[in-house]
Amino acid sequence: MPDTAYLCCAMKEHTYPSFQDIGYDAESQTIACCKDAVPLLWLAIFRSVDMRYDFLNFKGPAFRQPAPVIHRFAVGKRLKESLPRIEAILAQGNSLHEYASHLREAIASVDPDFQFLTIEMHDVAAASEAEVFYDRFRQILDFMDGRVVADIIEIITSICALHIDRPILPLSAFIDEKPCKEDWENLVSMLGDRHDRDLPWIQR
Repeated sequence: MPDTAYLCCAMKEHTYPSFQDIGYDAESQTIACCKDAVPLLWLAIFRSVDMRYDFLNFKGPAFRQPAPVIHRFAVGKRLKESLPRIEAILAQGNSLHEYASHLREAIASVDPDFQFLTIEMHDVAAASEAEVFYDRFRQILDFMDGRVVADIIEIITSICALHIDRPILPLSAFIDEKPCKEDWENLVSMLGDRHDRDLPWIQR
């Protein structure tokens, strides 16, 4: 899908496994996707120090494409650190623990041989001003690391396409109630949409 970001796993510590892993299998390695944005809780997993600049070859001259990479064992700790920072800037101070729990569950469902976690987002970056996109992306990772970032709400809105003025509904509301379009968009802007696998927050 064009202009789409992907949360995926790799066997080696490198970026863009769909290009670098021989025999990359999207059904096994791609956890979730998001059109035109990068979900906020994906970003909560990473820090600026995790950014890598591997040389890639997209059927042409090799070039560097930035992306974060971490070992999967760090996911729980990172989310625990990030959640209070995110919750503090959300409308009505909503809790995201249920959301984070489902994200951890989705990541844990991937074969443990794929030890590393990354985001493939070059299409989303290229759909706008890539330099501005990556600068804002890094600022969000700084925020997740506990640093003060000016205009963080505006920056998150631009990267995650989140309706940040709306309360984040409990996941049960998407089963028992009839959320509006903006609430469904917020669910995807928080966690992502399904790709080739079922997700704890979106069933087939």
